[in-house]
Amino acid sequence: MARNGKVYLSAPPGVDPVVARLLLAFRRRRADVWRGPAATDTLSAEALRQLDAREALIRVLNTHSAAAPNVRLEMVEYLRLRALDTQRGDPRRRVIFNLVTDPDYYGQQLDDAADFIINTTNKPESGWLPTIVSEIGQLKTSPSLSDNRGLLTVIVGVIVLLVVLGIFAVTWFDASHHLVPFLR
Repeated sequence: MARNGKVYLSAPPGVDPVVARLLLAFRRRRADVWRGPAATDTLSAEALRQLDAREALIRVLNTHSAAAPNVRLEMVEYLRLRALDTQRGDPRRRVIFNLVTDPDYYGQQLDDAADFIINTTNKPESGWLPTIVSEIGQLKTSPSLSDNRGLLTVIVGVIVLLVVLGIFAVTWFDASHHLVPFLR
């Protein structure tokens, strides 16, 4: 299935080494990943907009997930969006990954709404990251100045030209101002 390659990362607050590695892998690919705000009791308008725009949800599950209201709220909203897609005749538009990053999590409730349940605790990154990348689709890159080298060259050229013209104008004005008494 061709998806837009945009990813919403839903994770509980705190540092998770798997999340850090995942974000690094996505940054290397300059992927368009938006990480939801951690530990919120409500979803902001921006979070709702980002959830709607993204066709992949990666939900990080560890021992802190059950206590993180943002993880639950983001999943509920994403499931609502999937239901709307189904009503519109596009039931496979969005994909959900449950990314288990803590072996102790398996004692907690695992719902079956996810398309993929990936246990990162018993596999190296090379064993689970390709699955995510292939299912997300063509990863869209986040815009950056280095991607617009032509535009950047034009901007720098215009700035240099303005500086040179400014120096010329100041020099000409200063020279003509000093010459005026001698010309009379």
